[in-house]
Amino acid sequence: DAAGRADIGLALALSLFFNGRSHDAVDACMSELERRGALPRPSRQVLRSGVMGLTNPSPDLQSLAALAERMSVVEPTEGSVGGLTLDAVLSLHDAFRNDRASARERALRAIAKDRLITEPAADSALACAWQVLDLCDAPEVLPSIEAAAIQARRSGSLQASATVAAARAAVMLSRGSLKEAIENSRVAWEAAARGSLPSAMPAIANLYVQALLKAGENDRADMVMAQVRTTLRGAMTDLAFAEADMALALSKGEVTRGLDRALATRRQCDSLNLRNPLSPDWRSPLIECLRLLGRGEEAQLASAAFTLAAQMWHTPRAMARAMRAAASLVEGSGRISLLSETVQVLDGTQARLEQAETMLQLGEALLEIGEVEGARRNLRQALALAEQCWARPMRQRIMSIMGMAGSGSLPQTPAAARRSEHARLAKAR
Repeated sequence: DAAGRADIGLALALSLFFNGRSHDAVDACMSELERRGALPRPSRQVLRSGVMGLTNPSPDLQSLAALAERMSVVEPTEGSVGGLTLDAVLSLHDAFRNDRASARERALRAIAKDRLITEPAADSALACAWQVLDLCDAPEVLPSIEAAAIQARRSGSLQASATVAAARAAVMLSRGSLKEAIENSRVAWEAAARGSLPSAMPAIANLYVQALLKAGENDRADMVMAQVRTTLRGAMTDLAFAEADMALALSKGEVTRGLDRALATRRQCDSLNLRNPLSPDWRSPLIECLRLLGRGEEAQLASAAFTLAAQMWHTPRAMARAMRAAASLVEGSGRISLLSETVQVLDGTQARLEQAETMLQLGEALLEIGEVEGARRNLRQALALAEQCWARPMRQRIMSIMGMAGSGSLPQTPAAARRSEHARLAKAR
């Protein structure tokens, strides 16, 4: 029947996509829509959701962006599988447009009662909803992923296993559980490799590399990034692993390369109308690179734009990142005030690594003005969080600063030393 043909068309499209043939995948959905004018509404929605779901992570985002916009203007959905699938992929579209209320509402509808979990063709759509709920810091995301993991084990599907493991890795990374983020990324990576799913590799690598770097496993991060570059086919975009690439550059002190990557990512996002402050987060590394290169005025402009985007998305993690970026550009009491406010923004959230980084920076700022007791208090809390998260580089940095604070001599902190040196170089230029 017509509904069965729609399901077959979507299954074919997904198969084409996961073999790196995104244009052919979209064409498969569109030709079915155009040829079967009498399709029932749920079937039309399934195929439309296929177009949206394939377009969002497409290897050729630029040429498919206009199609995504057209597909987003659809009739209201209902509780059918087609409607829920469409809600899932449109939730990511809304998130990219920085519309948190609509994105969250659609994503929650899509995962309600686990209806899509048993649908063989709904993996990529569910991944969209999970990504949105993670960006929203929604507590509902992890139970949905865990339920899908049980179904993936029952089905034995490598595609489902890779999708679920990658989604869980993203949530663990957001919450600062680095050991679990690394392990889930590894499982997703291996499942995608065994299942010949090249289009999934860049997004998985993005999570994998970031988690490895935060845990201090830089050599492994290098290896993963080298491997993912070999999986790229044709016009596949590098936008999917831009955050990892920028983090890797900064970890090696390659500030100019990091800046070039951040600027290129900004251009890609601008051309595609991707306005979310967290996905992808090119703003934080852009501001850091500009600051390190002594380009303060540009950094201030970028920081103001970051704050505006974060205020629109308005989640604690988004606000905290924008506020920390702004704090890095000021000194003294202004820096301390911003960082203290950021600590309060993150209180009560599960973003432990974000909180640890903020308290570390606040401890450094307090130490620079001689507030030793306040510095020690924040550094001790940052250390406890860093140990919980398994963030070994951060732990080592905190221990070093606490050693200086305990010496009573109050030498210049590493952050202050870096700012002084970059200011000197900027003046020399």
